[in-house]
Amino acid sequence: MIHWLCVLYTEHEFNARESDWGFTSFMPLSDLCDPRRGYLLNDTCIVEADVVVLEVLEEEEMSVPHFEFAAGEGSQPVEETANAVDAPTVDDPPSVRFTWKIENFSKLTRKKLYSRIFFVGGYKWRVLMYPKGNNTDHLSMYLDVADFTTSPHGWSRNALFSLAVVNQIHREFTLSKETEHQFNAQESDWGFTSFMPLSDLYDPHRGYLLNDTCIVEADVAVLEVVDVKSSIPNLDSLSING
Repeated sequence: MIHWLCVLYTEHEFNARESDWGFTSFMPLSDLCDPRRGYLLNDTCIVEADVVVLEVLEEEEMSVPHFEFAAGEGSQPVEETANAVDAPTVDDPPSVRFTWKIENFSKLTRKKLYSRIFFVGGYKWRVLMYPKGNNTDHLSMYLDVADFTTSPHGWSRNALFSLAVVNQIHREFTLSKETEHQFNAQESDWGFTSFMPLSDLYDPHRGYLLNDTCIVEADVAVLEVVDVKSSIPNLDSLSING
């Protein structure tokens, strides 16, 4: 027989940084284990959850790989340069143009490769490429947060960036794509699965491969950074991740 029913209510907006929410001090363990209270019967506990979804926001933008990569996996001997612009102001966010020169491109055998790490706004970034496509017949390229595994809990970085494959014969035909994304622990890379058809990339008349060399440019501007250190707030209703 149930003598007491313990119910607590809360409302929360779940997101990438706070994917769970609830009650750290739901009820005293002494009450739960007290056989006279009725919460455990025949050593069985019954939990009920009533959930109402009030609003859903889903991004519909560029596809990203749905798996993680070990740091440095897929690196190739390449040549890169990164040129920082002037010190940022409020209206002039820190930005960098990073150039990645990949030689012997048609001879690459790895499914994916990373550029070297470059810095924008004091944070580490790199370009992730699938030379033969990420399960598609297009070149796939993404911007990746290089140090996401060691970033503080709750971190996020909002960046405006473009990725480009340079046309080495006619610069005006350089193919560039731009997007903005809020990077976080759940979405630490973002970009373009179908960046350009492989048939165009490998066509010698189009100028994207010259002497079997591909040149990639990444323009990255960091618009906002949130670094949240791990701590447990003095609240009864909170995420188990702090």
